[in-house]
Amino acid sequence: MVARVVASRRNATRLLLCEEGEAEAEGEDEAEEEVEVDVEVEAKVVVAACGALWTPPLLRRSGLRNKHIGRHLRLHPVMFSWGYFPDAPHGMTSYRGAIMSCVSRVAANWGASGYGALLMVPALHPGAFAAVSPWRSGRDSKDAMLRFSKTAYLIAITRDSGEGGRVWEEEEEEDKKKKGGGDLHISYKVSAADREHMLTATSYGLRILAAAGAARIGTANLDGASLHLGGEAEEEAEKREERVREFVKSHVGQSSIGGGGGGPNETLLASAHQMGSCRMGRRPASSAVDPSGETWEANGLFVADTSVFPTASGVNPMVTVQSIALCISQSILHFLQP
Repeated sequence: MVARVVASRRNATRLLLCEEGEAEAEGEDEAEEEVEVDVEVEAKVVVAACGALWTPPLLRRSGLRNKHIGRHLRLHPVMFSWGYFPDAPHGMTSYRGAIMSCVSRVAANWGASGYGALLMVPALHPGAFAAVSPWRSGRDSKDAMLRFSKTAYLIAITRDSGEGGRVWEEEEEEDKKKKGGGDLHISYKVSAADREHMLTATSYGLRILAAAGAARIGTANLDGASLHLGGEAEEEAEKREERVREFVKSHVGQSSIGGGGGGPNETLLASAHQMGSCRMGRRPASSAVDPSGETWEANGLFVADTSVFPTASGVNPMVTVQSIALCISQSILHFLQP
């Protein structure tokens, strides 16, 4: 089975699967004056690499019906904690230096289940900083931005084990008349185990920031609560640690992530990476592509992006997806051999 790729506005919109012959890629490129030019490319192999969010809609739009296409989406959900360091040395700011250059595995669980959370140090530019700072008022937001250069954020990146993620495209009646699809929909529910891993890692993050000498610590909870801490000269270390524990218990232990705790949608979550929505496996009954990256339903149609991950990687997937792409390229070479 081969495919014809139909493209519009430089984007592939669907694959037309054929029983015989070579794969043909047919496309349209729009110039500024809306002049359409048809393009055909003959190929024996087609590789879909639109990412874990857009590869499933492309395959569905092309007629593939494997039930695992678009399911098992993993997102590496992230929670935030921060500390304000007004007395940091001159020239030391939160946005200088290499990103992700410090990591803590204190909540990673690598020696047990393998599922947990890593604490990392990102570098946030002012726009990102404003986006993750809870809104309480204009004055409060201005004060937070004035503390920007001396505020350090920690992120808890969770290796999610839940199966609650799904991505699909929902076509309205008007979309069916177009070559493209409808609106992209994403559904994701954090599992109870992943929730606990995030909360545990965030609790450690707050304690780490306090131990490092932060004058103020907080989370991305929408209530904007934070804890002011005096210096060691003003407050005994034991009393300081007790205040931190109470803050963690009341503001992290009660955080709600997809239900439970103090109520829904009380803290900001982010997705660090998207994976697994066309997962690789040994049987079509449990996966969308085979171990070589080839789809079960169309010979010569391969997927080579993070959507083929069988599980979440637990770390930045950049090197992993490069390695998988290399392996799939070797499978394609083998496929093309006479």
